[in-house]
Amino acid sequence: MLDSRLKSLLSMILRKAPEARPTRARLKALLDDVRRNPITAAPGTSGLDAIAKVSAQIAETVAMQEAKLHAEKEAAVRRDEICRDALRSLTDDLIKPMLERIARSAPMARHLPKELAVQLGHGMLAVILRESPIGPDVFRNSTWNICAAAQIVVAQKAPRQYRWEASLWFGNIGPSDGMRWYEVSYFDHPMRRGRREQAPFGLADNIPLADEAAGPAMGDCQIAFGPDAIDGEDRERFWSRWITLLARASDGKLEYPRMLPLPAAGF
Repeated sequence: MLDSRLKSLLSMILRKAPEARPTRARLKALLDDVRRNPITAAPGTSGLDAIAKVSAQIAETVAMQEAKLHAEKEAAVRRDEICRDALRSLTDDLIKPMLERIARSAPMARHLPKELAVQLGHGMLAVILRESPIGPDVFRNSTWNICAAAQIVVAQKAPRQYRWEASLWFGNIGPSDGMRWYEVSYFDHPMRRGRREQAPFGLADNIPLADEAAGPAMGDCQIAFGPDAIDGEDRERFWSRWITLLARASDGKLEYPRMLPLPAAGF
């Protein structure tokens, strides 16, 4: 039968965090103690044997807790890496090429320094990144696994101020879709009190409401468009949609959509 002190020692050695494991000197001292002072009394008759068993159980529990915390820490670090990579991909592969395309086609367009934004006439197109990662259990109603987010907006300042928005979500929204960037826009339920005058809008700054809209129950907000994949082979469609919206806003002709939810084209 394995000495309880050895069980306790084994649990300490197997701790996930290296700094929580016993030093070599302590390990040697503990092993020497087990060798020199074996527990010889019948099981259950020695107070030392009983307390050694309790110590082994406590050590095992602590080791399991530390392993869980270590796994959670590793998962959080990995999720932060995924978020940063996703935002870098969104910026370099989707948004900057779109802004460059606008600049080539419209020499009067003015790129706003240090921002993912361009201004032309009465209109402005901008993308605002959400820098912090999104937790794995945030989208509980919809069961989407979203890691990163951003907001895209076309704003018109004249003759009537108006904003057309969408959220950009990076994650897995289906069992076999893989992690991708998706565009989703929202509108208020027609019966909701105090509903917004402007739609579609984004909810990258209100994740609980976005999760509710994507869930199975009818909530205060509904999905106006999407989820529509926008990266890789689908980015041309994304670019065309938002460049068209910027063109309308620049000409002062961006208006409330004729129907909600939006048709397949997105406007």
